Amino acid sequence: MESTVLEPSSIRREIEFVLTKEEFDTHITATLRTAQKEAQLKGFRKGMVPLNLVKQLYGKQLEIEAMEEAAQESFREYASQTEPKIVGTPAVTELRKEDNGGLFVRIQYEIYPEFELGQYKGLKAQRISHTVTEEEINDELANLRERLATLEPAESADDDDHVVTVDIQKLADGMPVIGEISRDIRIFLKHENVNPELRRQLRGTKVGDTFRVELPTGDGGETNIPYEVTVKEISRAVLPDADNTLAMKVLDSTSATIEELREQISAAIKNEYDQQFTKSFRDNLVTMLVNNHDFEVPQTMARLVLDSFIEDIKRSEKKELPAGFDRQKFETEMYPVAERTAKWMLIRERIIEAEEITVEDADYEDLAEFESRRMGIEYGIVLRYLKSQPSTSDRIMAEKVMVMLEDYAEVEYVEDTTLQQQQEESEASADQASIEKS
Repeated sequence: MESTVLEPSSIRREIEFVLTKEEFDTHITATLRTAQKEAQLKGFRKGMVPLNLVKQLYGKQLEIEAMEEAAQESFREYASQTEPKIVGTPAVTELRKEDNGGLFVRIQYEIYPEFELGQYKGLKAQRISHTVTEEEINDELANLRERLATLEPAESADDDDHVVTVDIQKLADGMPVIGEISRDIRIFLKHENVNPELRRQLRGTKVGDTFRVELPTGDGGETNIPYEVTVKEISRAVLPDADNTLAMKVLDSTSATIEELREQISAAIKNEYDQQFTKSFRDNLVTMLVNNHDFEVPQTMARLVLDSFIEDIKRSEKKELPAGFDRQKFETEMYPVAERTAKWMLIRERIIEAEEITVEDADYEDLAEFESRRMGIEYGIVLRYLKSQPSTSDRIMAEKVMVMLEDYAEVEYVEDTTLQQQQEESEASADQASIEKS
């Protein structure tokens, strides 16, 4: 068997095999004998049909099977002896029987890229932090009180501490549009997202009042549409006092105090900021590593990442893609992201090898303890589930790499308010320079 390897790129390969008639005949004979064992023909016992009859009855189909098997076996033999690790499944792009009875095979495939692991220790990056303010705590406490408010019937919406239930009918040329009515819409006048003009007209209304108002529509709210609003019910929102009684209810403790509730609110706000800024910090580290490594990414890997993006969408949409989803457009737009993700996965594997990172039982136990608290499920059940999932090991390994990169990094800590001020000063300076230049 002759073979010729072509290298269109550093990771893409194309190989051609040429089998002689004798070599290909071996595959044909093997395929015929396999078929003979299962062949059934009237007058013959199973497996006893003469080989020439099997060939006469199924020859063309079996020849195609023999060609495919010959191609696969030729590639397996070649790859096991000479080729680096192959990505995905090789593709047979040409398969034909030669005039002399031999076989020609062309196969395309990709290999994992060879690259030198660059610097991953001492990466310089900013880590943003946030100091929770009293104003933020007060705002969240106010939102909490609103969510726990009780409603009392009222004759009129005297102020913004009222909830007004309305029907909103769309109009066209001053007449109701059939089927374009939203019923029993509850509007808390105090909420910031209430349209200012709608709020203004609802103030002072009573049950049974109607009025017309133009409300913005469209993504940018650029078009005003006329509506008729009918007031159906009015309630006054009675907010609980910000005191120990509120704290005891929210924290489900008879000894809780308002100070403890404020501390919990502060911790929750800080945790939300920390998660956001940690993700940003880690993304920056990954971006630096990806940009500092120059190698080709196998298209097969990028396609697998794209497929995972699609599966994520399906999971969030009850296992189906949303109606009208343009998969081709999505894949075209997201391919660069998938390619960078695949590149990071390859770099991460090299870091794991260099640092000899492994997954221990304690890692599963720590993760199970965290997930048990988060989901409210018994620790033992969570642990058994995590150990049964192959993806858990990858998840733990990925987290270990990120923690290690954070520990190795040269970090500049900066407050978000300071960073915002610096950005504003930089923009102002750029604007001034532009003015002076003009």
